Amino acid sequence: MKKIVLFLIFLSSLFAENISNYYVKINVLQSGSLDIEERIVYDFAQNYRHGIYRDIPYTIKTDFLPKSIGLSDFAVLMDSHEVKWEKIYTSSNDSGDMIRLKIGDPKRTITGKHLYIIKYHVKKGVLFKDNFHDAIRWNAIGTGWKVPIKKAVIDLYLPPSLSKQNVKLSTFTGRYGSTSTKAVTKWINSRHIEVKVASLYPHEGVTVEVSYPQGLLDQSGKENVSVSIFDYFLSLWQWPAFGIFLIYLYRYYKKHSTNLHKRSITPMYEPPLDMNVLQAGLLYDRFADDKDFPAAIVELAQKGYLEIFKEEQKKSGFSLFSSKEELTVFRKTDKDPKDLSEDERYLLEHVLFRNSEDIYVLSKTDIKKAEKLREGFKKIDKMLYSWAVKNGYMKENIQKARKNFLIKSIMIALPIFLISIAISFFTVGINTTMMSIFMAIFVSAGLIILITSNNFPGKVFGTLFTAISLFIFSASLLTEYKSMLYTPVFAIPIIIIFIWFTYKRIGEFTQKGENAYYHLKGLKEFIKRVKEDEIKRRLKEDPLYLEKLLPFAMLFGETKHWLHFYEITDATPPTWYNGNFNSFYYFYNDLNTAATLPSTSSGGMSG
Repeated sequence: MKKIVLFLIFLSSLFAENISNYYVKINVLQSGSLDIEERIVYDFAQNYRHGIYRDIPYTIKTDFLPKSIGLSDFAVLMDSHEVKWEKIYTSSNDSGDMIRLKIGDPKRTITGKHLYIIKYHVKKGVLFKDNFHDAIRWNAIGTGWKVPIKKAVIDLYLPPSLSKQNVKLSTFTGRYGSTSTKAVTKWINSRHIEVKVASLYPHEGVTVEVSYPQGLLDQSGKENVSVSIFDYFLSLWQWPAFGIFLIYLYRYYKKHSTNLHKRSITPMYEPPLDMNVLQAGLLYDRFADDKDFPAAIVELAQKGYLEIFKEEQKKSGFSLFSSKEELTVFRKTDKDPKDLSEDERYLLEHVLFRNSEDIYVLSKTDIKKAEKLREGFKKIDKMLYSWAVKNGYMKENIQKARKNFLIKSIMIALPIFLISIAISFFTVGINTTMMSIFMAIFVSAGLIILITSNNFPGKVFGTLFTAISLFIFSASLLTEYKSMLYTPVFAIPIIIIFIWFTYKRIGEFTQKGENAYYHLKGLKEFIKRVKEDEIKRRLKEDPLYLEKLLPFAMLFGETKHWLHFYEITDATPPTWYNGNFNSFYYFYNDLNTAATLPSTSSGGMSG
């Protein structure tokens, strides 16, 4: 049994990858820079690989931020010939930000032993040791190797100002953070040191340090690790820039937003004179919304320009539960539309009943019909925004003002974001920067859902989405909160929310517009809180009172509440609706689905 185990160990060692010889030459220049040459004899054994990775840290830690040591002039050979290689920026928890040399041809595999020669230059090779000494400290063999190293040799060459008489040599071997050593050092001459290590296990490395009295080399270790005013500016400039951008948003908000005078809301029992429900919807929230069109269609029916039918027809194809489905059909009447406003006439004659047609069938699956609805709604939206200015309700065209605002904001904010992201790549590394961007996007999405939702489920979902996003990134926030300050992670959600806040409030009323707005607020308050006795009194004065205000109840989201009065007052259902009026609320949902348009998918259409 023992012989079998030994034989298996022998076979595993025979086919295991390893570095049979790792040679490093470190040439210290008088300037304090380093010229490095590495010769790695990598044995792939019987395995087929594309090549190797070499990870080299390119930053040093400071109390403020990691600083680049200036790696440059890379040259890579394999078996004394040119080889394909790629430089990638990455990072690890131990070594921090690193340059990864990906050496090898992705389209070609190799096996057996190969010699890799890697050369590069280190601009800042001097580190701070103590108040009297600087040091050349270099991680000659990193701890990232996943294979054993059978033999390692490091030759360190000093400049004329350094010698055996004025330097102190230290070596460290083992895993990251090790303070012990198994290296054997030898002074070949007064300026040449040889460091040998018999073998290294996977993830074991070698660090060589030569300390000396300050001032012997041109570089200063204290200056290399200290943070200058320029470093502070480079890392923190984004916060003043974002602050200036917020000031720009505030000034735009003050100039173009609704500036309403505070006044009490007085209940109103009728809509504003000479104003249809689409126009009222624009003034109420300063948006021409697709959700306003169901109310507009009902208003056209109430005014006598069309009738609504709920018809049953046999379903096409096989259905397990029912062979019939309800269709919503609009039928145009003979009433002359000359008294309609421009937007109402366009909705009637160009969106619903095109080419002198008299019938329109609501469809959830007809893509062409959905596209035509969308085109028609867009044209009506433009009419409404122009109407508000032409009739003296708004001081400017809100649609154009919002478009100009977004263009200006993006042109100002985008360069700030891109520059701050680029700088954070160099200050805190790619991993931290990308993680911060993803966190900002997820948190921003959650906050936007939260603040834009008009119902309780939407706000709950937005809150949960934001909380889950913060939980997912909580570990990074706790461990890298200092580094986060130098990325746009916090600025992105703030800027997005402020842009959205300003965008929603663009649109300055005239005095006439403000009066109409408060009139609509009072009408909504009445529709929302009116009691049965008041409705009965109004019906005695006007038997059509309920149906006249039905479009506005739909506009304010009080459809179900308003329909309830038909039931408790025994009011006569509208003559323009042919079908079970008790299901009118579901018909409203059908209209809402058609007005907001279905979206295409591989499986057909969905609301």
